[in-house]
Amino acid sequence: MTIKVEEGRLVNTIQINATSIIDIVTCEDDSLLVSCFTNKMLKYKQSGEYIGKVTLPQGVKVYRMYKMKNGNIAFSDYNDYAPVRICNMNGQLIKTISVGVQNTPWSIHVDETSNVLYAGAAAVWYSNCVHMFDMNNGKTIKTIRSYGTKEGQMGDISDVTLTKQGHLLVLDYSKSRLQLFNNEGKFIKVLVEAGDEDGKVKSPSAVVADEDDNIIISSQHKLQLFSSDGTFIKRIDKPEDGINNPQGLSIISYHPRRLAVANTSDKTVKIFNY
Repeated sequence: MTIKVEEGRLVNTIQINATSIIDIVTCEDDSLLVSCFTNKMLKYKQSGEYIGKVTLPQGVKVYRMYKMKNGNIAFSDYNDYAPVRICNMNGQLIKTISVGVQNTPWSIHVDETSNVLYAGAAAVWYSNCVHMFDMNNGKTIKTIRSYGTKEGQMGDISDVTLTKQGHLLVLDYSKSRLQLFNNEGKFIKVLVEAGDEDGKVKSPSAVVADEDDNIIISSQHKLQLFSSDGTFIKRIDKPEDGINNPQGLSIISYHPRRLAVANTSDKTVKIFNY
């Protein structure tokens, strides 16, 4: 399903008080939680008001996050070989996933229906892959891996997510493309290819799928909306909105359709109607 094509509009810009920012998730109270490569997740109202933080043990460097329906947060750690962990909103570590994996899981997505965590791993010894972990026992179910540059093969994975059909979307930073796999890890097709022009991506960082299975991708200097088959719908931002090196994305609401992006270059969270 596609949506009526309307012009995207910047609604608000929130300045984040941090040295750097990487990811953003929406909480149950519609506030926004931002990761900053530290042991603190900062919490803001959509108006821009700072309202608190979640503090984790010293040494943790929160990278990508996934907000679960029970209120807990699954997050990856920027430290080398660190596992994926789950914490509550009080900063208490509840569970550790992916212990013993030989490469660092960075980008994550949780399928709460099947209780499976998908994690795109960093390139260690050229081991670019997506791990599937059992959320109950934390163990590896399967590793999806393919070497090289051809279709279906993985480079530096910047993000992973699932479609409504349960297919796996793998965003490739180094090869600048979005690929579709089934839930068994079999390659289906390249949805979005590399390029500077609208409808293509360059060094993409994050991908989300909305309730209509449309796909939003952040890449270098822009935000783009695609249909589920990879057809380009529109660019969400305008050049004057200042999108530069955008990272994590979070869909805030559907009525109106609203999206938040962690804009790394100026350490802001920008909110768009799309």
